[in-house]
Amino acid sequence: MRKNFILAMVLAAGFALGLGGAVNAEIVMIDSLDYGDVVHTTDWHPDGSYLAVGGNGPTGGNELQIYGFDGSALSPVVVVDYGFAVFSVAWSPNGSYLAVGGNGPIGGNELQVYSFNGSALALVDFKDYGNTVNSVAWSPDGSYLAIGGQTPLGGEVMQVYSFDGSTLTLRDEVNYGVTIYSLAWSPDGSYLAAGGRVPTDGNELHVYSFNGSALALVDSENYGDTVRSISWRRDGSYLSIGGFEPTNLDELQIYSFNGTTLLLVDSVDYTDYIFSAPWIPYTDEYIAVGGRIDNTLKVYSFDGSSLALDDSTDNGQRINSLSWDSGDGYLALGDNDGNLKIFLTEYEPSNDEDIDEEDTAYYASGDKTPVRYCPVTTAAYGTPMHEKIRVLAEFRDEYLLTNKAGQALVRSYYRHGPEVAGFISDKESLKTMTRCGLKPLIWIANKTKREID
Repeated sequence: MRKNFILAMVLAAGFALGLGGAVNAEIVMIDSLDYGDVVHTTDWHPDGSYLAVGGNGPTGGNELQIYGFDGSALSPVVVVDYGFAVFSVAWSPNGSYLAVGGNGPIGGNELQVYSFNGSALALVDFKDYGNTVNSVAWSPDGSYLAIGGQTPLGGEVMQVYSFDGSTLTLRDEVNYGVTIYSLAWSPDGSYLAAGGRVPTDGNELHVYSFNGSALALVDSENYGDTVRSISWRRDGSYLSIGGFEPTNLDELQIYSFNGTTLLLVDSVDYTDYIFSAPWIPYTDEYIAVGGRIDNTLKVYSFDGSSLALDDSTDNGQRINSLSWDSGDGYLALGDNDGNLKIFLTEYEPSNDEDIDEEDTAYYASGDKTPVRYCPVTTAAYGTPMHEKIRVLAEFRDEYLLTNKAGQALVRSYYRHGPEVAGFISDKESLKTMTRCGLKPLIWIANKTKREID
């Protein structure tokens, strides 16, 4: 199963028991491992089956590590001894290549590009940047690779290479300033955002246009001291920015971008230093945030005008890296104590948010009142016509679907419920256990209805 069965049961139980907000199952850690000293960077393979990890002081002496992921647990696939530290990893859009940047590499080449066949990495090309590469970013079509860092060898801190599958060729470079920490291409590949510290023009956030051969500054904004993280919303209309000592004292900032102009829309105080603030790549609404002092993983919602804290969990250590998978709600976290953690969240693709009534509509009794099909309860009771299913369906429609929290629970239930139902459908013992587990929910549903009526 793509989703762990036990987790699916927890989600179903959360639907049953979290009616009044008593159960918060939006962020659940499902696996963790000890990398070594520090995890600096993580990136999911486009198909979600692999996770690339980089840092320094790894237990096994190999700074670059690739793990397989089966939906519930990580397993080692291949490792590479990069040198001193890996600060940035990025899969190409097709998943065939992995770009790596860092400091103190064996052989002296800070930028390295590997091919990956599912079991092995092979070095394809490399470049001697100079001192440190802090960020590597592929263009959406995989034709270009942008890199940024500090103290380049005879060039500028920001460089863009073309890549044809075998060779990196420098196309353009710009003088941003002293250090670049983060680079991010717009979803259409027309723009490249850059953030760092001590910029030449005094503005830490830059947005450049790129025509395939040259970069041109479009707009810039003064963040404060340091921009450490940049992420585009999937439609390219907003950027999330995180960093250190911002001028307005709010570390998380959201800017709109219309192709020519950056405009601050909203900002919030994270507490100290944000190291990572990625937009979920498959929704327009949510941003994960992690950093230091607070040491808390926070998820904010954004409605186009304002930010609001949606959920949070204490990590206990400085969060260096956060990365979302391509659509299943998994979040990878790397921290300053060498912990690599995988969370399962209930933030899912926006186009999956609406429940298809035609596919789930059933009639639960002789009066033909329509209710949506309830997969787990139907499997437990053996028929969609059972009276207890009607009670639950009415509670869902009248109380859960009328508020945001309830809608999230229902979406979770219909996303994962069929998988649970399929698992228990031919196991009488599990069906019995499920019916017992549903009794408190049925009691609550009946009691709520009587009190409201």
